[in-house]
Amino acid sequence: MEKKREGIVLVTVLGVIAVLSVAGGIAGYVITKETKGTRTTKDAQQALLAAEAGAQRAISRIKWEGNFSAFSGSLGNSGYNVSVVYNQTTGKGEIIATGAFNSASRRVVVNFWTSGAFSSFAAKDNFTMDYLSMDEPFPDITSFRTGGQFKTSPGNSLEFNGTAYNATFISKSPTLGENVTLKPFTGGASVPFVPSVTDTVFNSGTCDYTDVTRVQGDKVYFSNGTSLTFTDITGDGTVVLCNTNGGIESNGISYTGDPVVVYAKDDIDITGSQGHRFRGGETEVTYVSLDGDIKVDEQIRLGCGHWKRSGNRTAGLIALNGDVELNAPINIRGKGYDYNVLIYAGGNITGSPSNSTLRRGGHGGCMGNALINVMEKNCGSWGSSNVTNGNIMIAAKGAIDLGDWNVLSLSHKGGRGGSISENINLLLWSNGDMNLGSLDLEVSSRGGHGRRWLAENGNLVTLGILTGGKLNVGDLILSGAVAGISEEEIDKWIALLSNGTAATDDPELYLLEQFADQLQNGVGKYDLIIGNWKYY
Repeated sequence: MEKKREGIVLVTVLGVIAVLSVAGGIAGYVITKETKGTRTTKDAQQALLAAEAGAQRAISRIKWEGNFSAFSGSLGNSGYNVSVVYNQTTGKGEIIATGAFNSASRRVVVNFWTSGAFSSFAAKDNFTMDYLSMDEPFPDITSFRTGGQFKTSPGNSLEFNGTAYNATFISKSPTLGENVTLKPFTGGASVPFVPSVTDTVFNSGTCDYTDVTRVQGDKVYFSNGTSLTFTDITGDGTVVLCNTNGGIESNGISYTGDPVVVYAKDDIDITGSQGHRFRGGETEVTYVSLDGDIKVDEQIRLGCGHWKRSGNRTAGLIALNGDVELNAPINIRGKGYDYNVLIYAGGNITGSPSNSTLRRGGHGGCMGNALINVMEKNCGSWGSSNVTNGNIMIAAKGAIDLGDWNVLSLSHKGGRGGSISENINLLLWSNGDMNLGSLDLEVSSRGGHGRRWLAENGNLVTLGILTGGKLNVGDLILSGAVAGISEEEIDKWIALLSNGTAATDDPELYLLEQFADQLQNGVGKYDLIIGNWKYY
C-alpha cells in the first residue's frame, strides 16, 4: 500500500514537472516571438525614417540643384535608395525612396509638381483678364502663364487669338475658364517660375536735419516748433531730412536743387493742396520709411519747370517693412533724358485714385489719370522730344492692389513738333495677389493731329507682370512695340542703373540683382508643390 502511494506521488510529480516544462517552453516561445516582433517593428521604423530622409534629400536636390538623378545614402546604420520619375513637359514627378535596416524594408512615394519656365506675364495662381488687346506682335514668342486657370470676371467674355502676335497661353489647368477663348492654348503644364520679391536695402547717407516732423515748401519743421529753410549742409550732394524716432508729414514740398531724401522710422504722410514739386537738372526725391507706412494723398510732380530744362527724374517710395498706399499720382514732365521710379513695400501696395485726382486729370488739367504719368511737354509748352529711358518698378513682398488706377500713361501734348521717343522698362512684381485696374499702354496726342502710339519710332516698352499669387487685370492694352521682360532685359536694366553704383546703395539695383540671381542660379526655379506622401 505504501509503495502504491509512493508511485502515485511520483507520477504526480512527474506530471507537474511535465506541465511546467511545457508551460515554460510556451512562455519562452512567446517571449522570443514578442522580442523578435519588437525588433522587427523597430527595424521597420528605422527603415521608414531612412526612406523619409531619402525623400527629403531628393526634394532638396531638385529644388536647389535641379538634380533629378537617382542616388543612395545612409542614416546612421540604415540606408536608402532613391529614384525620381519626372516629366519636364508637364512638370509632374514622383520620388520613390526605399529605406532598409537589418532585414526590414519600407518605401515612401512622394508626388510633386515643379515650377515651369520663366514667363514675362505669370501668376502662380489664377490669371484673370477682362480685356486683352495688342497693336503689334511681340518680337519673340511670349507666353502668358498661370499655375491655375485663365479666367474672366463673371458676366464678361474674353476672346483673343495670339497667333499673329507671337503670344501663347499656358496653364496648369487643362481647361480655360468659363467664357474664355484664348489661342494658342496649352493646358496641363507646370506652374510658372516667378522670382520672389526679397527684402531690399537703403543707405540714407548722413542726415542734414534730424528730429524733422514736417516738410513744407522748402522748409523743415522740428518737434520743438522751430523751422529752417533746408539745404545740403553736409555737402554730399543730397538733402537728407530725417526723423529716426518717429514719422514725417510731407506737405506741399516745392524745391529746386539737389536730390532730396525724406527718411523716417515710422509713417510718412504725403499731403498738401499744391502737390510736391521738384524742379531742376537732376530732379530726385525719395521717401523712405524704416518700420512704418507711406501714404500718398497728393501728387508728386517731377520736372515741372520749363520744358527746355533737361536731366534725370527719379522718384522713390520705399516702405522697407510696411505698406504703401497710393491715392495720388506721380507726374513726370519736361524735356529730359532718363527717369526712374521705384515703389517698394515690405508689406502691401494698395490704393485707388481719389475723386479730386480724377477731377484734375484728363484733358482739362495738368495731371494725368494714371498712377504714373509721363508727359512729353510741360503744361502749356511745346517741345521736340521726350525722355529716352524710363525705368519703373512696383514691387511688394505682400500683395499689390491698385484698385481703379491705370498703371502708366504716356501723353504727347502740343499739336505740332515732337514725337514719342521712349524706351521703358516696366516691372510689376509681388509675392502675393496682384490686382491692376488696367494697364493701357496707349499714348494719346492732345493736339488734334491724331493718335500717336507708344514707341512709334521703333523704340520699345519692356513689360513684366509677375505674381506669386492670383493676378487680376481689368484691361490689358498693349499698343506699339512691346516686349516681355527677360533675363537679357533685366541685365540691360542693371547695367543702365549701375554706372559704378554699388547695389548695396541702390534699392532698385539691389532688387534687380536679386531677380537676376534667381533666374541665373535657379534658386526656387524648381520650387516644388508637394502632393501626397504614400507609405508602403
